[in-house]
Amino acid sequence: MMHSGLRPQQEQGDAPHHTDFEHDFGGLPKSRVLIVGAFFFFLLFLIMVRLCIVCLTPMSPIDPGVKRIVRGALVDRNGYFLASSLDTFSIYAHPNKVVDKEEVISALMDIFPSIDRARLRRDMYSKKSFIWIARHVAPHKKMAVKALGIDGLDVLSDSKRIYPMDRIFCHVLGTTDLDQQGLSGLEKSLNQRLMQSNEPVRTSFDLRVQNILYDALSYQIAEHSAVGGNGIIVDLRTGEILAMVSLPDFSPSQPICPTDPGYFNRNMTGVYEFGSIMKIANTAVLLETKKGTLRSVFDASRPLRIGRHPVKDFRGQNRPLNVEEAFVYSSNIAYAKMALTVGGPAQKQFLEKMGFSRRIKTELGLCARPLFPKGNWPMITVVTAGYGYGFAVTPLHVAASLIPLATGILKPVTFLASPKSPGVRLLKPSTVKDILYLMGQAVANGQAKKAAAINCVVGAKTGTANVRVRGRYVEKQNLTSAVAVFPLDCPRYGIVVSIDRAKASAKTHNYATAGWMAAPVISRLVQELAPLLGVMTPETQENQGCLKKANR
Repeated sequence: MMHSGLRPQQEQGDAPHHTDFEHDFGGLPKSRVLIVGAFFFFLLFLIMVRLCIVCLTPMSPIDPGVKRIVRGALVDRNGYFLASSLDTFSIYAHPNKVVDKEEVISALMDIFPSIDRARLRRDMYSKKSFIWIARHVAPHKKMAVKALGIDGLDVLSDSKRIYPMDRIFCHVLGTTDLDQQGLSGLEKSLNQRLMQSNEPVRTSFDLRVQNILYDALSYQIAEHSAVGGNGIIVDLRTGEILAMVSLPDFSPSQPICPTDPGYFNRNMTGVYEFGSIMKIANTAVLLETKKGTLRSVFDASRPLRIGRHPVKDFRGQNRPLNVEEAFVYSSNIAYAKMALTVGGPAQKQFLEKMGFSRRIKTELGLCARPLFPKGNWPMITVVTAGYGYGFAVTPLHVAASLIPLATGILKPVTFLASPKSPGVRLLKPSTVKDILYLMGQAVANGQAKKAAAINCVVGAKTGTANVRVRGRYVEKQNLTSAVAVFPLDCPRYGIVVSIDRAKASAKTHNYATAGWMAAPVISRLVQELAPLLGVMTPETQENQGCLKKANR
C-alpha cells in the first residue's frame, strides 16, 4: 500500500516544467520562432532592395540613363561633312511622379508653345510611366525646364542628325528618325556600320561637283518649266559616283511623306526609255560583232515599216547614210537596219553584258529592275531596241554603261571612296576609239553641238524619247537626255543628265528636244568642272571656242 501510494507522487514530481520564455510565445518552440523571424527579415530586405532598384532606374522605352547615341559621320571624298550628329537635349516626364499635372502642363506650354496641348494633357493623365515632351531642344529651353524644379520632369543629353548641305544630297544620304536610326539612303544601308563606330565614312561624292550639278539642273528645270530632272557624274577610271542629283527633292531635316514627288529618286528608282542615247551601245555591238564598220552604209531614204509600225527619222536626211553619218544625224531608220544586220540574239546578249537587263547592286541598295524583254526577241523589239525604245533602265544603268563604252573596261559603280579597280575588258580598244570619235563628231557636227565647251574637248550624244502615259506615247511630252565623256582624248569623267517634259519656247525655237534642253547642261557642267578637276585642254580652246560661238 505504501509502495502504491508513493508512485503517483513520483510521477507528479517527475512531470516536465515550462520556462517563462517558452510560455511568452504561446507555447511555440524557440527554434520555430527564430526561423519565422529570419524569413520575415529576409523578405523585408528583398522589398527594400527592389524599391531601391525601381527608384534608381528610369522607366522609359529609351532609357535616359543609357549612354547617348553615337553615330558616325558621312563625309565627301575630301573629308567635308555631309551628315553628322549634333549634341542636343530632350525633355521627358514620368507622369506617375508629377503631382500637380495642370501646373506642369501650363509651365511646359509657356516654354514650348508649339506643343499640342491636347496631346500633352492626354499623355500626362495617362497610365504611361514615361513620355517624351520635346526632342532635340535648344540649350536655353533645357535651362528653362531645369529652372522649374518639378519632380518627374527631367532632361536627357541627346543627339540629332544634321545635314549641312540640306537638300543637295538628300536622295543619296537619306534620313534618320529621332533616335538616329537610318530610314533611307546611305543612312539606312550603312546604318549598322555608322552605329557601331564613331569614325567617319568617306563617300565617293565631291561636294564641289555635287553643287555644280545641282545648280545646273535647277536652272534648266526652272528656265524651261520642266517637271523634273536628274544627273549623275562618274569617275570612269574607278566607277566612283562623284555627284548624283534628282529633282524635285526634299529637306532631310524636315518630315516628308514617302509618296511626296520630292522623295522619288529618279536616278535609281525610275526606269526610262532613253531613245537615241542607246545608239552608242548599238554601234558598239555592230563593231564588236564585225557586222559593220564606220563606213558601212544603211539606206535611210524612206521610212522602214515593220508590220503596222513605221520607223521614221526626225529631220531625216532621206538618203543612204554610213554609220558615222547615221550617228551624227541620229537616224532611227539606219539604226533599225543596223539592229537587223546584227541580229536579235547578238544584240540582246551584248545589252545584257552591258548590264541593262539586271538590277545594279550598290552601297545605296538595289536600284529598280530594268524593263528588259525576256526570251527570243521578235523583229519589232530588235528594231525598236536599235534606237533606244522597247526596254527601260535607270539613269544609273546609263552612267555605268559609259565606263565600258569610254574605256573598254566593265567595272561596278560605287558610292564609297575606293581605289581604282581593275575591272574586266568588254570592248576592244579599236571599238572604244571609234565610239569616242563618233561622240566627238556628234558635238562638232551633230545634234549635240550645244554640249561643246570652250575649255575641254567633249564627246556627247543626245536622246529624245516620248513619255509613255497609260501605255501610250504622248507627242510633245519628252524625256530629253544627254550623255558625255571628257576630256575626249583620254576620258576620265562621264555625265548623264535628263530633263523631264520641258516646255518649248521662243528661246528654243519651239523645240523641246534634247539638243536644246539637255545638251546645254552638259556644256555648262564641263566648263565649270574642267578647271576644278584639272582636265582642261588648252590646246583645243580655239577649236572649242569656235564651236561655242556657232552655238550661240
